[in-house]
Amino acid sequence: MTRRSPYRFAVLAAAAAVAAVTIAPDAGAASPAAAPVVKPVLPADLSVHLGNIPDGPGVYPAALKDAVQKAIAHQSAAGSFEIQGKTKDLGDNSLGVSSLLALYYSQTHDASVIPAFQKSIDWYLANRVYTADNPGDVTMAKLGTGFPYAAYEPYTLADGGPGDWPTTVWALLHTDNVLQYGDGMLRPDQQGALENLGVGYWKWLTQASQYNPQDADNQAIGSVDGAIQLSQQLTRLGREDLAAGLEQQAMDTFTNKVRPLKECDRGYCFYPEHSGGFDQNYGAISISFLWRGWQLTGDKRFYDDGLEMSKYLDLRLSARGFDYGGPRHNEDHPGYEALYGLQHYSGLVKDDLGRYLGTSPIPYYHVGTEPDHVVTPDGHVAFITVWQMTDPGSWYQGSQNVNTAYKLRQGAGSLVLDQNQVPYLVTAGNADVIDAATSGQQSIGPAWTDATGTHFFTPAPNTEPVSVPLPAVGFQGRMVVQQMAGPNGVVVPVTTLYRVGDGTVRITAAVPAAALPSGVSVSYIAGLPYLTDLPGGSTAPNSVQQKILGVTGLTSGTALSFGADGGTLSDPAGISAGPLSISSPYGITVSNPGDPATDDYSSSATLGKVLEAYSTALDPDPNVGWAKTRQTNLVQAPAHQRGPLLTMDVTFGSAPAS
Repeated sequence: MTRRSPYRFAVLAAAAAVAAVTIAPDAGAASPAAAPVVKPVLPADLSVHLGNIPDGPGVYPAALKDAVQKAIAHQSAAGSFEIQGKTKDLGDNSLGVSSLLALYYSQTHDASVIPAFQKSIDWYLANRVYTADNPGDVTMAKLGTGFPYAAYEPYTLADGGPGDWPTTVWALLHTDNVLQYGDGMLRPDQQGALENLGVGYWKWLTQASQYNPQDADNQAIGSVDGAIQLSQQLTRLGREDLAAGLEQQAMDTFTNKVRPLKECDRGYCFYPEHSGGFDQNYGAISISFLWRGWQLTGDKRFYDDGLEMSKYLDLRLSARGFDYGGPRHNEDHPGYEALYGLQHYSGLVKDDLGRYLGTSPIPYYHVGTEPDHVVTPDGHVAFITVWQMTDPGSWYQGSQNVNTAYKLRQGAGSLVLDQNQVPYLVTAGNADVIDAATSGQQSIGPAWTDATGTHFFTPAPNTEPVSVPLPAVGFQGRMVVQQMAGPNGVVVPVTTLYRVGDGTVRITAAVPAAALPSGVSVSYIAGLPYLTDLPGGSTAPNSVQQKILGVTGLTSGTALSFGADGGTLSDPAGISAGPLSISSPYGITVSNPGDPATDDYSSSATLGKVLEAYSTALDPDPNVGWAKTRQTNLVQAPAHQRGPLLTMDVTFGSAPAS
């Protein structure tokens, strides 16, 4: 017989007390005039929901033909497919384009591309295979091996740069695809050279260099895929002498060097990047590499790891498909590179992973713009293009309503909580709201104000929140009771009810009034309205995003720019922020940081900066940079005493139509 906890009964009683509070609106304060909101700020790496990228057999043949025609038109006289004036990733770019020609020929048997292809292979073998140790690479495990590698920025690599390792992984994957699809195109001497080159690349990655020196696990998984595919192609081509033991080496590397790198968060494990946690771009690419490993081997560890990462990504994603955080989240969010894995896993997760907001200037391959403004493929990560165009998945079209300790979602509304079950991402009214910062703390939740300023209540150490789902019709409900530290370190129970509907989020929180000292006021900080669609600025397949730059009082119609240092706005009904409304029966107050300090956001100094670029100015690790943010614009709902409780009630939804 299970013994029921008396604390649990107390929790339920607290929830009933909070839910029973009848909240009546108070009169609001006057709204001051404020600086107008100007010109939208567009996060360049957020322009498409991945599921909107046109794909499949009705799209890929024409896209591939176009890429091949542009590449051949811009091939150098010597045979290179590199982009004129481009310096990064040169060690793998031309070979990547060659693999696109090979794929095109295998599907069309258009012999007109063979001369350009053979010329490009000759050029690559003569000019982009390096065997002398790079003096700028300090990550070598053994010098003087003579094993080949693909140099990153071969003419400009700075001292101490470890860039050759990922470039060699990509070159290995391109080599595999050229061997797989180059039948009828490769001369015998070229084929033999590439067979030996692929084996040499693997030896350099695992013997000459330190393994995975950047701590970038997507690269490590990719190297394993490369060795497995190479082994299978060598076997197919009758080169058992070179293939012997190669796949086993790859699987041993996966078992002993790659899988132990996983980290865990909120019930799921994932492959991190650069020792800094989950990454917006490369995390999704890892999922593609894991699906590739599963396809190549049938080893369920690849499948299971990819499925778990996909579930973790789904946990993090807002209903609109936005996520932030990670060691390199200032770089591009994923584009077509994520389709290969996420399309398959969307059906396994049974959720619309295609909602993921990413970047798609051209959906199917990396490009470089030449001086004559003709955009041509540069071949970098062309292996993803080859895999996607030969094994397209299909997106799961449905969405999953969720009610867990860390995520509530109902249709177009969602709420994501951190490991302490504290909110950090709210989605409603077609907008995303992220952490606010005050007094150097970042959160969404109840706060207290005294003579020293405004401070969040924070989870008390060595305590566990109690989280209970609340059954409801038409929305996802959950109650969380936490012991939280407030003024003077006093620990008080905070009871919060979350109710998430289709495009709406309502949060009701309460603290015992008697537990707080005199002279302290309490409010709910409703986060920082951050991101929404650019009105009228989207053309298929793009959904260009814009940063929210200010708010307007729902009653007064007065605007307040987030860049008006020290500006405030109070409204008895609430505020609109683009298409979003944030309301409270007790009114809403918005206050901006008082000066243009660079560790404030958004101030007049940072209004034009998106979070990704802004945070890296405070620290090279964007997670750390955001943690150093002292103050943001605050959207606050004041508490109102009802009996023994100080209650706060905030609703996020759609702004009234103008």
